[in-house]
Amino acid sequence: MEVNQDYIKGFNEGYLIKKHKPELALSLSQVKFPESEHHFASGLKAGIMQRQMEIVKEKNNVKDKERLTKDHDFERGR
Repeated sequence: MEVNQDYIKGFNEGYLIKKHKPELALSLSQVKFPESEHHFASGLKAGIMQRQMEIVKEKNNVKDKERLTKDHDFERGR
């Protein structure tokens, strides 16, 4: 299955915007794009969501590492 090139371009741009300018990404995710830009807009919003999911996952990983470190320190009597 071939993915539309406008979708791919939108996805990549959405991902990078979310990474470097999160406030702009929030604004763009709420824009009503014209129907002629449907593929690009869908990709843009998907790229923004993908980066957001990665941010949440990264934060959870940090919290898990901190919790494991605290548990390990507690077991060692620190």
